[in-house]
Amino acid sequence: MPILRIEACLPLSETLKNTIKLSPGKWLTERRLKRAKAFLETTDKSISQVAFDCGFSNLSHFSRSYKAEYGMSPSAYRRDWADK
Repeated sequence: MPILRIEACLPLSETLKNTIKLSPGKWLTERRLKRAKAFLETTDKSISQVAFDCGFSNLSHFSRSYKAEYGMSPSAYRRDWADK
């Protein structure tokens, strides 16, 4: 009888948590924020357009998430990046 890996018996979210140490939602939010950071550095799109292009449907949620992850608002980050 073949041996099943324990991951095959767990729901996908548990498998992801065990593999990448993040919930699927947190992982997705981090990916979206990294993409937004790159857009802020390389484009002149508005903050709201960056948020929507990265999959955020709510600008205030994007701004709160960005500040929680990077310690400053998206507009402050863009200003600081432009000054470099």
